Amino acid sequence: MITDLSLIALSWVVLMSWQLVSFPITFKLYANKAADAGWGFGRLVTWLLLSTSIWFLAHLGIPVNQSFFIYSFFFLLSVSADFILRRNFSQIKKFFAKRWKLIVTQELIFITFFVFLCLVRAHQPRVEGLEKFMDVGFIAGYLNSPTLPAEDIWLAGEKINYYTFGHFMGAIFTQFIATPVEVSYNLLLGMIMGMVAIQAASISLNLVYSIQRSKYKTPKFYTLKNLTGIKAAILGGVLLVLAGNGHATWYFLSNGSFDGYWYPDATRFIERTIHEFPAYSFIVSDLHAHVWGMPLVLFILFNIYFWIDDLILDNHDANWDNFKIGKQLSLFFNNVLKLLQTKATVAFAYLKGKLLSFLSDLKAGKTVVKNSHSKSIIVGVLLGLAISTSTWDFLIYSLLLGVAGLILIFKNIHYLNSLFFCAVLMIVAALITASPWLLNFVSISEGVQWAYERSPLWQLLVLWGPHVLVSIVALLAAVKISKKSSTISASNTLIVAMVFTSVILLILPELIFMKDIYPDHPRANTMFKLTFQAFMMMTLVISWLGGILGDARFKKATSAGFQILTKSLITIFIIWVGYYSFFGYRDFYGRLDTYRGLDGLAWLQADAPGDYEGILWLRENTVGRPVVLEAVGESYTTYAGVSSFTGFPTVLGWRVHQWLWRGGFDIPAQRTEEVREIYENPNSLKSKSLLRQYQINYIFVGSKEMETYDNLDYLGLENLGKITFQSENTRIIEVGDQLL
Repeated sequence: MITDLSLIALSWVVLMSWQLVSFPITFKLYANKAADAGWGFGRLVTWLLLSTSIWFLAHLGIPVNQSFFIYSFFFLLSVSADFILRRNFSQIKKFFAKRWKLIVTQELIFITFFVFLCLVRAHQPRVEGLEKFMDVGFIAGYLNSPTLPAEDIWLAGEKINYYTFGHFMGAIFTQFIATPVEVSYNLLLGMIMGMVAIQAASISLNLVYSIQRSKYKTPKFYTLKNLTGIKAAILGGVLLVLAGNGHATWYFLSNGSFDGYWYPDATRFIERTIHEFPAYSFIVSDLHAHVWGMPLVLFILFNIYFWIDDLILDNHDANWDNFKIGKQLSLFFNNVLKLLQTKATVAFAYLKGKLLSFLSDLKAGKTVVKNSHSKSIIVGVLLGLAISTSTWDFLIYSLLLGVAGLILIFKNIHYLNSLFFCAVLMIVAALITASPWLLNFVSISEGVQWAYERSPLWQLLVLWGPHVLVSIVALLAAVKISKKSSTISASNTLIVAMVFTSVILLILPELIFMKDIYPDHPRANTMFKLTFQAFMMMTLVISWLGGILGDARFKKATSAGFQILTKSLITIFIIWVGYYSFFGYRDFYGRLDTYRGLDGLAWLQADAPGDYEGILWLRENTVGRPVVLEAVGESYTTYAGVSSFTGFPTVLGWRVHQWLWRGGFDIPAQRTEEVREIYENPNSLKSKSLLRQYQINYIFVGSKEMETYDNLDYLGLENLGKITFQSENTRIIEVGDQLL
């Protein structure tokens, strides 16, 4: 346990160094608006800057995805940060003097959840089950890929055809702390949980702070005189990573007790669908795309908030009195009709003319780059990273931007030109940022179809009723505050936009779905991805509402009855959804009875010691990315363990996953039989041809191979080369050069 605590402490020190290096940058970007000057996102900023730099250069064929270059980039980033720090030292010093309570609160939130999940995982550290083999395999594969795109570890000779930028970021962290991937996997889970908590706290805090900020006319770092923002921060951080949906309480009310309650049922309540949420994802601990995407989408939300604020200020019009809904709707639809009647060629010419005119005016000094323009580029870059991390998130937060834009247009049609230009900047920035991934990705989507299944309304209400109800109350509160102050602020606009977007996301799976290879669960993935983000947005909205309860402006804008109702609903909501994680951690981790450590591969050492030692031997005694043949098996099993934990490609890994990623079963079906041919008839001409075709360097013969191939030809396999490793019943055969 001492070793594990040392690793956790080392990781915390590394992450704190990332935080400190990035803070001068976030301070420069956000100090004039954000109460915490972007502190809550510091670790992520450094992580993104390191990862994105390596990602782009490696895709140019430069072998920079190595520890030396990662440390070198960090050094350059540190030098740049020091330069910014020196130029802004007096302001930063003043900031800490006034806002240290906010920083301490956020850091306590981060370290609490970081250490919590690391220690919980130490009671069940197995990197096995669900899709953990896939997730650790992607990370391990990137560890062995100095240049990019990386080869697919489960389809030798082909490139990865999945959104895996998050896994690449995991590989960057793994190299930075220099630990084996089976250990860093569990540290990464704690790190992401801590990041999500502190980032949710930052967003909640800043949404509340915007109300207080308007009371002051100077940009000085005044001392926050009450705990309103801190309450919102704690509420946001805790609810987002621990709360569930309404299922657990419904179960109790229906059955009179929690006897027999099984926590995964809250994510599979509606038949043939999936409706997960962050707490469940942290409990089962898959490092899947939606988990990597959580810190990123929170950063997108953070920047959307300040983009809206800059857009309002740039247009010098936030007055509620100018809002005439009939007039705005009429103007809006007239513009839409004109746009629909415009030919695409004319539209592109118009767009080109606008851009050239803007650049010409900029060069001549007739115009300046507005703050909303620079924020648009930042949002666009982050959306581009979302495309490469979890493409669904790009679509979802583009929808949120669209909803926010419509709210502003309905306020004043004159926002349309600014929104159009900002949208162009975002799209261009997103496409450029996502280009390394887009240029190497073949779409696997089978298109959008109308849903032919519907969820029973009562089940939707059980799951999402509490969140939707309190979110609607938050929407009403935002509107009341705006009317009372005669302004439409960025925070209120974003609150309203998040509520509307969340409701749309909950409704969409009842209308359409993205077709995939799972006909028995047609809506599952669509509902999963959409409702997951709806859960996140509604949780942040509710945290904002809980934070402003004691604020003077909330009290002035609302009646006593509304305030009592709001406080009652917030209290009931926290009780209703707040205890879900107790059942999840209790049941998944066996009541935390046995401490096992952070080594996620120790289970294999106990179950199949020969296989375990063989994997370690391959790591330590091979150079480059040799192709290692191993048995083919089904998804969600312990097949493909060698490729997963070495990061070395094999001829075929999990078959169903390759079926999904390649858009058909032809390739997996063919390679399944080819692998069988090599193991059962190794001396045939076909087998020797296959060895050359796939450039197989090693043949692994372990527990899975003996289990899978009844006619396994040991002697024939040994004749293909020499046995370079043997332990227990596991052997590794190095294929002779004459066969390759």
